[in-house]
Amino acid sequence: GVSASIAEQNKQIDAIIGEVSQLQQQAAAARSELAAEQAKLDRAKARLQKERKHLQVVKARLKRALMVLRNQLVAIYKSDNPDTLSVVMSSASWSDVVSETDYLESIQNYGQAAASRAKELRNEVKAAVRRMRAARDQIQQARDAVAAKEKRIEASQAQSDDVHSDGSG
Repeated sequence: GVSASIAEQNKQIDAIIGEVSQLQQQAAAARSELAAEQAKLDRAKARLQKERKHLQVVKARLKRALMVLRNQLVAIYKSDNPDTLSVVMSSASWSDVVSETDYLESIQNYGQAAASRAKELRNEVKAAVRRMRAARDQIQQARDAVAAKEKRIEASQAQSDDVHSDGSG
């Protein structure tokens, strides 16, 4: 009779307590995973911020390199580009010829160096933009994972609440 009924109710209560405990453990595990995903998200955001700063620096360098190139092109265009014969004819000595030729060669080398530097910087900008896009994608994936874990925690919480309310009726 009564003792069997009490024993049956105790069994049900024990079962409910076990379910609640299991749900609480699942929620704790989900919260732990959520914290790990949040840490990943924070790291990805930091990387993105770092890439943005790097991109600004590289863009400024590229702008300066292009300005140098532009100025050099203007200077070359405005000046008469002396040919070998005019260099030889206008020079007082062979050492003048050599130094004038060396000077013209260094201007040409500088121009080539500036052009290649501009190309390197442009490639660096492109690479930084690719890295920023990858970081942004990673951030979005981390946010999605965080949202999914939050939903699982809420569902687990609701299930726990349901078990509580079922047991009290």
